[in-house]
Amino acid sequence: MEKQTIIIAYLTGGGALFLTSMLLSFYRVGRVLRPYAYSFAYLTLSVVFSVSPIIYKDLDTGIFLGDLFLVLSVVLIYCGTISYFEITFSWPKRFWIYTVFSLASTFYYGVIQYNTYARGVFLVGITVILFIDFYKYLRTFFNEIPVVMKNAFRVSILFSLTFYVAKAILLMAFDSGIVTNTNFMMVFAFLVFMFNLILWFSTGIILEDSGQIHEMAEKNRQLKSMAERDPLTGLYNRNKLEQRLPNILAIAERLKTPISFIILDLDHFKTVNDRYGHAVGDRILIHLANILRRNVRESDMVFRWGGEEFLVLAIGAPMSGATVLAEHLRTMIESENFDIVGHITASFGIAETSYMGPKDNWFERVDAALYKAKETGRNRVVCWDETVQFQHCEALSDY
Repeated sequence: MEKQTIIIAYLTGGGALFLTSMLLSFYRVGRVLRPYAYSFAYLTLSVVFSVSPIIYKDLDTGIFLGDLFLVLSVVLIYCGTISYFEITFSWPKRFWIYTVFSLASTFYYGVIQYNTYARGVFLVGITVILFIDFYKYLRTFFNEIPVVMKNAFRVSILFSLTFYVAKAILLMAFDSGIVTNTNFMMVFAFLVFMFNLILWFSTGIILEDSGQIHEMAEKNRQLKSMAERDPLTGLYNRNKLEQRLPNILAIAERLKTPISFIILDLDHFKTVNDRYGHAVGDRILIHLANILRRNVRESDMVFRWGGEEFLVLAIGAPMSGATVLAEHLRTMIESENFDIVGHITASFGIAETSYMGPKDNWFERVDAALYKAKETGRNRVVCWDETVQFQHCEALSDY
C-alpha cells in the first residue's frame, strides 16, 4: 500500500469524525464534543506525521509534532470530560509536565541519541500514565453517572491503552525485522485508529446525551413537584388530592377501611395579613404546615387546600379517631407562639367517608362542618353527622 494512499485514508477517516463532532457541537448544549473533535484532529495529524516525516535542516520535525499531537489528543479527551463534570475548567499543571516530558524524551531519543525503542517506550509510558490519571479522575464521579457511561469510558480507555501499547510493540518488532509485512502494519494501524476514534466519538455522544437526559429528568422532577406540591409550604396541593383520592377511596371501600376528611382554616387570618403584611402571613403558613407534618401519622396525608385552609386525609381513622387528631392539632396551634403575631387559632370541620357516596358530597359536608365551626365561635372542631348534620365533636377515643 502506497504511503500517499494511507495518508489520504487517515485524513479522510479522522477528518470525517472531526467535522462531524464539530458540527454536532454547534447544535448541542454540552461542551464535550468540541474538545473531543480537536483530539481527533490531533490524533490524525500525529499518525500522518509518523507516516510521512517532515525534514527541516536535516532534522525530522515530524516526530516532534507527531509525539506532541499524540499526547495532546489524550489531554483534550481528558479536558473535554472535565468540562462535563465541572462548571469551570483550568488547565492542570500536571498536563504541562506530561507535554514537556514527552517532548524532552522525543528530542533526546530522536536527535541526540536516536533510539526508536526507547522513544516508543517513553511515549507509550506517558500515554498510559495519562489514561490512568484520567480513569482515576473519572472514578470520583462513578457514583453519580449512569452505568452505560461508566462502561463506555472503561471500554474506550482500555481499548486506547491496548492500541498504543500494541502499536509500540509492532513498531519495535518492525524496526528489528521480526515483522516485515508493511501492508499488514499499515492496515492494522489504520483499522485500530478508526475504531479508536469511533469509540471516543460514541463516548462523547453518550456523555453529552446522559447529561441532557439528567437535566431533563431533574426538570421533570421539578415540574412534577410544582404540579403536586404547594411552593410555599411544600405540602401536597389540591391537584395531588384529586389524583390520589379515587384510588384511596377504592382501596378503602374494598378493605372496609374508614377514612376521615379534616379541613382547618386559620381564624381571622385576613386581619393578620392586613396588619402585619403578606410576608409575615406566609411565615405563619409555613410554620403551621410544619406543625401539621409533625403531628399526623405517617399514613395520613396533609394538603394545602388554598389560602389559609389545610386538609388532612386521615386514612384508617373513623370519626372518633379523626376527632382526637383534630383536637390535638387545634390545641397545638392554639398553644404555639407564632413569630411576631403571637397566638392564633384555627377552626376544624370533619366528615367520614362511611356516611356518604360521591366524593363531591364529602367535600360539601366537610366544608359545611368547617363553616359551622366558624359560625359558632371559631377555635373549635365540628363534625358532620348524617342524622343531626352537625355536632360539636368530642374526643371519644385515642387516635
